[in-house]
Amino acid sequence: MSLEQILKEKPEKKELISKNLVELVKNCMKKDIINLDLVHTCLLQALQISTTKDIEELVSLFKDQIHQLAHTKDGAHASCLILSYGTAKDRKATVKAIRDIILQMALDQYGHMILIVLCAVVDDTKLVSKSVLAELKSSWRDLIRDKWGRKVVLFLCREENDPLVKECRDKSVNTRYLLELTATNK
Repeated sequence: MSLEQILKEKPEKKELISKNLVELVKNCMKKDIINLDLVHTCLLQALQISTTKDIEELVSLFKDQIHQLAHTKDGAHASCLILSYGTAKDRKATVKAIRDIILQMALDQYGHMILIVLCAVVDDTKLVSKSVLAELKSSWRDLIRDKWGRKVVLFLCREENDPLVKECRDKSVNTRYLLELTATNK
C-alpha cells in the first residue's frame, strides 16, 4: 500500500505520518546516512506531504547535500523540490555545494534533471553562468553525445516560446543571455 493510498483512506493520519517522516529524515541526516535509497524515498514523501514549516526545515538541512541525493530517482526528485521550495540564498548554497560535480551530474541519469531545474529556478544569471555553464563549457561535445547531457543542452537552447519558459519566466534566467555569456566567456 502506497503512502498516497494510506492518506486517501485515512487523511487524519497525514500530520502524524508527516511528522514521523521528517524526524526519520533528520535522524538519518545526523547519522550521515543520507546516501541510501530508502532515505531518498522518505525525504521525497516528506517534502510532498509536509507543512511549509517542515519543508523549510528540510530545505535548510539538505541544500548543501544535493550531491548525495543525485544518484537515485527519488533523490533527484527530492532535490528538484528542494531547489523549487528554497530561497535564493538556499539555491546559491546548493550551487556552491555541487560546483565540483556539475559535469558528472549533467551526464547522470538522474543528476541531469537537477541541473535543468537549477537553471530554471535560479534567479541569478551570473551565478548560473559562472558556476554551472562555466563548468559545462569545456565539455559541450561530450554533453551533446551523451543521452543525459544532451537533455541539459537542449533545455538551455530551448525557444523562448516554450511552455516551460512561459511558466517559469518570472523566476527563470534568460537562457539566451546565459548561452551568449558561455560563448563569449574565455
